[in-house]
Amino acid sequence: MLARIFTDIFIFFAAILIPGWTFFVLGAIGAYFFYNFYEFIIISLIVDAVYGFPIPGWYGFRFVFTTLAICVFVIIKIFKVRVRAF
Repeated sequence: MLARIFTDIFIFFAAILIPGWTFFVLGAIGAYFFYNFYEFIIISLIVDAVYGFPIPGWYGFRFVFTTLAICVFVIIKIFKVRVRAF
């Protein structure tokens, strides 16, 4: 439990201070090692609310990080089921 809290704090500060691709790598690692790591999606929603801007190629859609985080989360969840038996 304590490791998960420290990981959440680390990923949150990583999302604020370092580039976005690093945030996704850390979030994917957290989603793989922790069960139901929904904090990854919540932190990406916060990052989109603070730093997000409409992208013309996506018809002004603003929550690109959140959409990609949900996709990464689902892919990692499917990958975990197929690789590891719980």
